[in-house]
Amino acid sequence: MADVKATLSELAKEADRDLAADEKRLRKRRQQRAAERLARLEKAAAKVAELEAGTRKSKPDSRPAAADPPAPPASDATDVTPSGKKAKSPRVSTTDSDARVVKMPDGGFRPAYNMQVASVAGEQIVVGVDVSTSSSDRGLLRPMLERIEATYGNLPKQHLADGGFSKNDDIEWAHGASVAIHCPPITNKHNTDPFAPREDDGPGVKAWRERMQSETGKATYRKRSIHECINARFRQWGLTQLTVRGRAKAAIVLTWYALANNVLQGERLRQAAAAA
Repeated sequence: MADVKATLSELAKEADRDLAADEKRLRKRRQQRAAERLARLEKAAAKVAELEAGTRKSKPDSRPAAADPPAPPASDATDVTPSGKKAKSPRVSTTDSDARVVKMPDGGFRPAYNMQVASVAGEQIVVGVDVSTSSSDRGLLRPMLERIEATYGNLPKQHLADGGFSKNDDIEWAHGASVAIHCPPITNKHNTDPFAPREDDGPGVKAWRERMQSETGKATYRKRSIHECINARFRQWGLTQLTVRGRAKAAIVLTWYALANNVLQGERLRQAAAAA
């Protein structure tokens, strides 16, 4: 009865409200939502045009030139790759144009970001974060090391990463910067020995293959498994879906999680040091 009386009281107040003002507020809010959606669609359309322009630049036309060739009908205008397959048109999320469609652990494909976290092996203290729109980790090893150097003024002597980061150019650059990369080589489709030297291996890649084949290198790389505790912790704290749009805001969210991790993990380390 008390709940019903409270409801009746609220309804009575609503009956006395200015309906015209309520309708005006609703219309204003609908207008705002429409404007926000239009802005997102315009940004997505601009991103598609940017991707299409990049695709045309990366694939020069190798067909023989003809004098004033007739333009094909719009319905027949298709882009064909050198292998003869029809090229896929660039697609952009209309919800967040910065995101890219990525294959998820459940096998589905959804717009997402590739979040990178670097930590001190063993202590689980995050020293660097980055957010990428690349669906692959290849090529992201060097940018993270450069970010760490810009933040702390020096580079680590050793850098442990999973197999997805193995890119020869990055490994050679790290070797030149006196950083020993520990990253397992990937077995290719021909099932060749990933530790066997290649003719085009530089000194850095050659040293990396030897390092990862040695027992010392394997023992060092096993320390990377501790880093997975940070990834599991972030997922446990709810970093499974973003409630913001844009790469910059996604990076802010990841930074907040990293800061929370460092505060809690730092206290654990202090307590362990005091107990010892």
